[in-house]
Amino acid sequence: MAYAALCNEDPNGNVPLGKSCNRYWQCQGGYPRLQRCPAMLVFDRRSLRCVVPPTEDCDVPTTTPPPPEEENQDSRPNTHKSQRPTHGEYQDRQRQATRN
Repeated sequence: MAYAALCNEDPNGNVPLGKSCNRYWQCQGGYPRLQRCPAMLVFDRRSLRCVVPPTEDCDVPTTTPPPPEEENQDSRPNTHKSQRPTHGEYQDRQRQATRN
C-alpha cells in the first residue's frame, strides 16, 4: 500500500492507525507522518485528534511500566573498547619496547 494514499481524503488531516489508541497518521501536504498522542491522551476516531479518554474506542491509557528487557544471552562483558590501551598507555608501552 502506498502511504500517500492515506492522505487522499484530506491532504492536511489526521488518519487513525489501525486499532491503535495513541498512534495516528498526520497528513501534511498529502504526505503522512506517523505521530503519537501526548501522555494520557488517546486518538479519537470521530474528531480525528488526541483527546482526554475515554472515547468510544479507547479507555484511559495504562501507566504500567513495560516488562524488563531480557538479559543478553552472551554473559561475557563487552571488552572491545575496554581492552584498548589509552594514548598514555600506548606511549608507555612504546617506551618500554624501545628500552628492551
